[in-house]
Formats: sequence, structure tokens, C-alpha cells
Amino acid sequence: MIANRESTLEIKELKKGDIHLHLSGAIPSTQVYNALVNSGIELPDNFRIDTHLQIQKSCDSLSEYLKPWQLLRLLPKDRNTLLDLIDHTFKSLAESNIKFVEVRHTLIHLANLCKISLVEAMLWMIEGITENGVKHDIKAGLILTISRGEFSAKHLTLLLEAYETLGFPTNVIGLDLAGHEDIESPENLAPLFRKAKEKYGLNITIHAGETGRTDRIYDAINDFSADRIGHGIASIRDAMLLNTLRSHDICLELCPLSNRFTHPLERKATSAFDILLEHEVPFVICSDNPGIQNSSLNDDYKIFLEVTNRPDILESMFAQQKKYSFFREKTWK
Repeated sequence: MIANRESTLEIKELKKGDIHLHLSGAIPSTQVYNALVNSGIELPDNFRIDTHLQIQKSCDSLSEYLKPWQLLRLLPKDRNTLLDLIDHTFKSLAESNIKFVEVRHTLIHLANLCKISLVEAMLWMIEGITENGVKHDIKAGLILTISRGEFSAKHLTLLLEAYETLGFPTNVIGLDLAGHEDIESPENLAPLFRKAKEKYGLNITIHAGETGRTDRIYDAINDFSADRIGHGIASIRDAMLLNTLRSHDICLELCPLSNRFTHPLERKATSAFDILLEHEVPFVICSDNPGIQNSSLNDDYKIFLEVTNRPDILESMFAQQKKYSFFREKTWK
């Protein structure tokens, strides 16, 4: 049994799964700096690596929280750099006793940055997470991220074509829609998500309700047939929505630390956790972007425990993460 109050050592010893993890935001900052130097990449204008690469305090907006991506989007420049960054990321995950992880990444950006085909970009990512999964004893799957915007439907189509070309690799386990919630996407995007789910069996997670918009959560459920909601913290404002999440067994991917940085609802997280528990809405604790936050999943667990004093929830979290994971086979212990 975990101690009545948080204990870093005991939390660290818990087996964990992380099903909301952005690769670019998970790379340890020291490795980002090393890759920057080794690749000869110049810093963007008005970007200071000592203050802008990591987020250490609450931000006034999601845009401010995303400042590190002005630099992160410049990496990697080649396959070897990508594999090295994945290696260091998985090493960090293993130190938190993470046993399985769903890595999400925007392969369109990787292909454009490295001037390679989407097929090759997908192969690089699959190779990286598979080899390092074995090396660090972490079961790893890939979620394909599509960014909101006018080209999102086209990008999803191209990603699925690459997925077909590679013979439907089992390491690819789901689709993700990300990006600022105020950005609109083409009307045919949601039907494409649903079609991919029906045709390929790819599960769907949608970033929604991170910035206070409950309508995006309704869209994710009704239009995209989402299996999980990325963040979804705005749902606590809407009792009908909470009931829908529960009745449809749609899991929220809660990221306590990043939500504290990005949204005032999570600066006083007590009510959020209490409301979700009261309404029996399924949720899991995730890390989101531990690299830029200089944190680990352990820190997200600590926030939950400090706020709720519910060690029993954390003791059962591994089973909950496993239940709602997108892996087809869930035989690991």
C-alpha cells in the first residue's frame, strides 16, 4: 500500500503505462541540446534555450506553453538523430518504471523535415520504438498524429496510404488529432477518421477540452467516434457530457502537470479530480510532454495523490491504463 501521503520512491516503484506521450515533448532537454549542436541547427529568432526550452510555471495560454516547439520542430534532421533521441526518451521512461507506452508523433512533419517519403518516416519511427522498446523492456506502439488545419484531411489520407503500403504494421495502433482547438479542419476529416477505424481497426484519440471548449469533446464523440479524449478537462463543467463519457466508456487522458501549466481549471485540480471520480468517468494519468516540463509520469502521479489522497486509485492505475490502451494484445505483466 502506498503511504497516506505522497512518497516518491513508492510511486516510482509502481508499474505504469503512458498512453498520452508526444515524442518531441518527451525528449530530455539535454539530448535536445546535444542534437541541436551536433546537427548545426541555429536557434530561432528570439528563442533562448536557457529559458524557452522548458516550461516551469503556469502559462497564460496554450500558445505560450507550446513555445519550446519553435525549436523542437527543427529536430531530427536524420535517421540516426531520431533513433538516438528515441533511445534517450525510452531510457527516461524506463526510469519511471513505465512498462508500455503509446508514442504519438506527426510523421508528416518528420518526412518534410528529413526530405523523405511518409513510408520511410513511418519505418524510421517503427524501427526506433520497436528496437528501444526491446532494449528498455517497454512495450511500444505508435499513434499517428494529424494536426488540425486545412490540410488535415489530406495528411490523414497520405498517412493511411503509407500504412497500407507497409502492410498494416501492428506497431501502428491508433490515430490522434492534435493542435489548437480554435483551428478548424475540413468537414471530411471526421468521416475519414471513422472510415479508418472501421476499415483498419485503428483506435481514435482526439485532443479536446484542453482549453475549455466542451464542444470539441462533443465533436470528438459524435463526429470522430473517439475511443479516448486527450485531456478533456473541460468536461467537468457539463454534467450531461460527464454522463455521456461514462455511459460510452470513453476514457480521458489526464495530464495533471501540463494542465496545471496550461489551464486555470487545473491550477486547483481538487474539484476536477473529485468531479470525475464522483461521476465515474474513466480516466488515466499520463505525462504528455515530460521532456519540456523536466518531469516524469511520477510527478503527475504525485499531483494526483497530493490533491485527492487516493492511493487506491494509483494502485489500480496500471490496470486502468492497460484496459484503455490501444494495443490489440494486452498480455504483458
